[in-house]
Amino acid sequence: DYMKYIYIAIVFVVLGTAGFIYKITSPQITTREAIASPLDINVLQQKVEHIVAYDDRSHENPNTLKKIAQDIQKEFKQYTKDVELQLVPVGGQEYFNVIAKFGPKADSKNKPIIIGAHYDTYKDLPGADDNASGVVGVLALAKLIAESNPLKPITLMAYVLEEPPYFASTAMGSAIHAQSLYEKGQSIELMISLEMIGYFTDEPTQNYPIAAMNMLYPKQGHFIAIVDEFGGSHGAAIKRVFNESTTLEARAINGFKSIRGVDFSDHRNYWAYDMPAVMITDTAFFRNQNYHKASDTPDTLNYEKMAETIWGVYLYLEAQHYVHMLPHTLIFD
Repeated sequence: DYMKYIYIAIVFVVLGTAGFIYKITSPQITTREAIASPLDINVLQQKVEHIVAYDDRSHENPNTLKKIAQDIQKEFKQYTKDVELQLVPVGGQEYFNVIAKFGPKADSKNKPIIIGAHYDTYKDLPGADDNASGVVGVLALAKLIAESNPLKPITLMAYVLEEPPYFASTAMGSAIHAQSLYEKGQSIELMISLEMIGYFTDEPTQNYPIAAMNMLYPKQGHFIAIVDEFGGSHGAAIKRVFNESTTLEARAINGFKSIRGVDFSDHRNYWAYDMPAVMITDTAFFRNQNYHKASDTPDTLNYEKMAETIWGVYLYLEAQHYVHMLPHTLIFD
């Protein structure tokens, strides 16, 4: 009888461990063929190079950041009339988020999906992956969404002040935006942060915040990661769309905020108000050795996989019935 209870305990431990791993990694089997991306990789590269060419995108240069915000606003206005600059006053300076809205007006029954990326950099570094790649992703999505007749409200964001010294403070542009939604009582369907989506490698140099993750995830940095809160379901749904409908491998993690890197972007500020949010990322410094260095330049990025990442986000919007599928092949130009 004593051994029977030991065996039962072992079974429970094994099943519990398996269930925990399933909850963390959200494994799925792919069954569909990829849908070809219409994005022009040469244009994506040109857009990244254009952003990197700005002189000093750090908090120390508010005039340049304002100019970038105005340029992003101008580009958004090609695709929607509902564009505004949201003031982010910090340290006696004026900074700005850029907000572009598509589809019907958001309300209590019609909750928006928010997709955003930060356009500032750490110090005066080029920031091609961090985070010109994410900004270009948002701009590409603006055209894709505008061309596909949005059925539900979608908000695209360009955030300011994500980087130190304001990271993890209430001065972050995304913190200001999340607070504004909370104060208006506007709930959301989901916030997606595009945080470094351009660096991929087949070299076995991928790192993780916890050693045990090496047994669950690849050693090569050839995948895109979708980071969700523990217990969240959106990351697994996005991963499924990527793996069923794009040529890019996606991996999901439902992580605790205490794990290093899990909340290292703008999505953290929506979690602070119990709003669902995920980060889509190439895993930043766990993979890209150019992180916060002068070597983070446009020539280091993989624009084919970056295009697949952007396309995967769009296909998720289509799968959630936020947009009609594109009626024709569209080239992002």
